[in-house]
Amino acid sequence: MIANVFRRNGWERRRWIAACAAGLALGFILVRPAATSGVAEIIVKLEPGVNISQITNHYPAYVVDGLPSRNVYVLAPAPGETAERLVDAIEDRTDLVVYAELSVAAQSPEGQPYSIWGHPAGQPGHAAGLPNAYLSQPALSQINAPMGALLSAPGSVVVAVLDTGIGFSHPALAGRLTADGYDFVDDDADASESPNGLDDDGDGQTDEMTGHGTFVAGLVTLVAPQARILPLRVLDSDGNGRAFILAEAIDYAVDHGAAVINLSLSTQAYSLALEQALKHANDSGVVVVAAAGNDASDQVVYPAGGYKVVSVSATDAENRKASFANYGSLVDFAAPGVSVLGPVPGGYAFWSGSSMAAPFVSGEAALLMSLTLGPDKADDVAVCLEKGAQKLDDSDPAYGGQLGKGQISVGASLQCYQEYAASHPDQ
Repeated sequence: MIANVFRRNGWERRRWIAACAAGLALGFILVRPAATSGVAEIIVKLEPGVNISQITNHYPAYVVDGLPSRNVYVLAPAPGETAERLVDAIEDRTDLVVYAELSVAAQSPEGQPYSIWGHPAGQPGHAAGLPNAYLSQPALSQINAPMGALLSAPGSVVVAVLDTGIGFSHPALAGRLTADGYDFVDDDADASESPNGLDDDGDGQTDEMTGHGTFVAGLVTLVAPQARILPLRVLDSDGNGRAFILAEAIDYAVDHGAAVINLSLSTQAYSLALEQALKHANDSGVVVVAAAGNDASDQVVYPAGGYKVVSVSATDAENRKASFANYGSLVDFAAPGVSVLGPVPGGYAFWSGSSMAAPFVSGEAALLMSLTLGPDKADDVAVCLEKGAQKLDDSDPAYGGQLGKGQISVGASLQCYQEYAASHPDQ
């Protein structure tokens, strides 16, 4: 077990701290549980065999939303009742519920539209060369990713991408998606990106986060070409989601064989459900990677600041902390996050944010997972992630020492594993 990467000693509510300022939201999606008409809501997960009517018939509340397939419901208090009193009462019914907790109202920050990303639409002089540019972009050199070694890696580790869904028809992801993805927003089996042409969050932009999940998945497979992506849609096309949905998707990912989970998103609100899901993933030997946030501050958002979650900040082309990126004691690693090139529905795009840095680390973790045969895979991967990282003190004297172990180096991590394998021939 590593002291720095896995240094957090408890599930502390104080680490559910405020996240992205809208002006610095480049590519980082903030997930906050929504509310109905300003009324506080309650999230209730039922024990198997329990019907929601067993709650609503005995407590002054009514169903406003939920995930029936997962036995989770969103309740609003009846007039004259408060959500806080309901939670206190319902959570004591351990014969009926797994948990009951408040859902905190908030919103996601604004994203960057395609016209700013560098989408090839309307740029015929650049569109044809973008696939090759994507495969050979400078970010790969920054993280010392030897393409020959990447392509020859054995195995097909599953990486769950919890995001806005996936563009299934994109050639960059052809043959790399599992068949058991799920849409936790609409509660169905279609995990594709789903723009609806509406400004659902009232921020003046329509479907501004469509493409985010496709982009993130593309960066994972850029580093781990043999990896398979388990697409889990937990955010709508405007980047809105709920903490309990993330929790259910994490449990689903673990139960469906994911070895790595990528979370290029965040939540401001404490959630017992999400806390328990992260612990379930850790107990199951899954590596969870999360974006550290874009506040340009030393306050790392959750779940990046969670127990045994690998927190990733972003660097620019000069291997300095990106202007928007978070830093500090809870950051584990850094990876490129400025003007990264990746796939989006209809082509390729440039995007910046710690959302883009995290999947580079998820890809590296997947690559190492495919090579690791020992019983403690997650710990072995963490050791080599840390030993391979390159300090950034020289390239960034101001912040280099506040970016965890430094920038990832895929080649160095692979060498670490080879040395480990040679010294453990019985595994």
